[in-house]
Amino acid sequence: MGPKTKKIAVNEMSHDTLVYLIKERFQVKSPDIKYYDQDVDDWVDFDNDADEFIATVKVLKLRVKETQNEDENNSQDSDMPPSPSQPSSQSRPGTSSTNSRPQTPVSRPQTPGSRPHTPVSRPQTPVNRPHTPSSRTETSSRLDASKSPGEVDLTLPSLSRQDASSTSSASKYSSKTWCRQYKISKSQLSRSVLTKLEAKEELTTSERRHLLDAIYNDVTKYAGGMYPTSEMYDDVVDGLIREYPYLLTYGGLPPSSATEFWKDKVLYKFGNARKLLDKNHPDVKLRKKKVITEEKKSDGNKNNFTWGLGRYLPDIPVTEDETSLDIHTKWLKREHKKTDQDLENVDRKMDLTFPHRRKQIVEDKISVRDLVELYPWLTSTHELLKEFQRLEPNTASNDLVEMLTEGLQKYRKGIVGVLKAKKKPDFLVAIDEAAKHYRTEGQKNYADDCMSLAGMAVLFKEKAATLFVKDNAEKQTTMAIKVHNHIMTMDTDAFSVFAEDTEVFKCDSFFEAYSGLLACIYVLNLAYPNDLEKSFLFVQNILLGLKDNAANTIDKRIVNVLSMVNGELKKRQ
Repeated sequence: MGPKTKKIAVNEMSHDTLVYLIKERFQVKSPDIKYYDQDVDDWVDFDNDADEFIATVKVLKLRVKETQNEDENNSQDSDMPPSPSQPSSQSRPGTSSTNSRPQTPVSRPQTPGSRPHTPVSRPQTPVNRPHTPSSRTETSSRLDASKSPGEVDLTLPSLSRQDASSTSSASKYSSKTWCRQYKISKSQLSRSVLTKLEAKEELTTSERRHLLDAIYNDVTKYAGGMYPTSEMYDDVVDGLIREYPYLLTYGGLPPSSATEFWKDKVLYKFGNARKLLDKNHPDVKLRKKKVITEEKKSDGNKNNFTWGLGRYLPDIPVTEDETSLDIHTKWLKREHKKTDQDLENVDRKMDLTFPHRRKQIVEDKISVRDLVELYPWLTSTHELLKEFQRLEPNTASNDLVEMLTEGLQKYRKGIVGVLKAKKKPDFLVAIDEAAKHYRTEGQKNYADDCMSLAGMAVLFKEKAATLFVKDNAEKQTTMAIKVHNHIMTMDTDAFSVFAEDTEVFKCDSFFEAYSGLLACIYVLNLAYPNDLEKSFLFVQNILLGLKDNAANTIDKRIVNVLSMVNGELKKRQ
């Protein structure tokens, strides 16, 4: 008897709840469960990681099989009487015969007193992932969004050993040599997709996904196909376009962009499939083991001064390798030069390359000049602030500008009040003079913010002149904000920010320059300048609220200044 389907309603969509329900209702002692993921258009292992996905769906399709080892099958088989209508050799599950299949229960079984328990016989779960829908023998319809919320489709197939062997893609472990000229395997394509390709029609999203599935299933048959080289990716795209040249004008894109489009889709397919579908493949497991080993070796060399950043040195995901990272990096450099930029893909590729970038910064000690040449998107405050968010600070907000603004709102009046009794350098006098002409509350608050940030060094008796330099300054410091005109000017490229004697970005206002400089320090893993260490520690701990994991106490001088600021705030209440 073939697979059976059962629909049930549940109150809670969670991994533990559904596993318990399957065990209790269907008496499946050790279920092997997979769920249908529409994003990858395939069956994926149903584990605890699936909770994030299933929490967002109303209808979930599961495929359940009983997992039993050979000893259990043999012991249970010995207790089973042979079928009256057939010889025992044919009725016994687990034999080489495929003439009969034991039925898998699909509804609540009767009590033990009413009938004997019938064990479910199945082969051990294959190591490889199941074929994609286009190549599987058992077909599955897509989820019906019109079904009632909390509904689960359970498909409970009963496979003989011959069936199971057919589902195992042994070719995934093949050592076929990569071909000189790659050709698309048309046998893996469905008739509808093949017809559309030959008719030069644009593919729908699901059809394009099916095409990418076919490419993935074919390429991974070759040696090194699980982690193709850059040349192999190029060969795949060249083979696709050679077979169907109309894809060069796909979606109205120019030929060069269309080639990049398909290469990016193939690259993303491989990374996603390695993570979700083929995580048990030997090549993927070997890479995971290598990453863990390298991480352990580098543990002793990690910088403990993490500024309270959750992803100070994150692991490189198994979805990426040196080839894919190189492709992403080159794409980002080309896209940066364009006028019409694909910012959505820029964000995605900056996310994918972030762990590798952190390794280059923290462990490989790449220079600022080399880093911004490799990743030119980091030469703007906008992208630097996004990079700071990727670091996942241990604060309520991960928006550095928002964090700084909230800190200044709390302490600006107190800081400005303490500064009134101090001798001010020229740049603070300039802020005072400009503030006299401001009329709105917003303008006055902005002046107080600039006074607080620029005057921080005065509170700690540090050398602010090393940070704020004039346009005509003869000596350039390692880290600096260059003021091209007036410190309160708001104009195009009125300020430049330098790190390691390299101009990182230009901006229009002092507040943007200062917040961008903070982002530079954390993103580029720079040390605070010795002449301004206390000032930056105050901003980090008090204004931003970033707490160092390794630091148990705050510097006494910072505590004293904070006490002075709080005292000034009390006077104003």
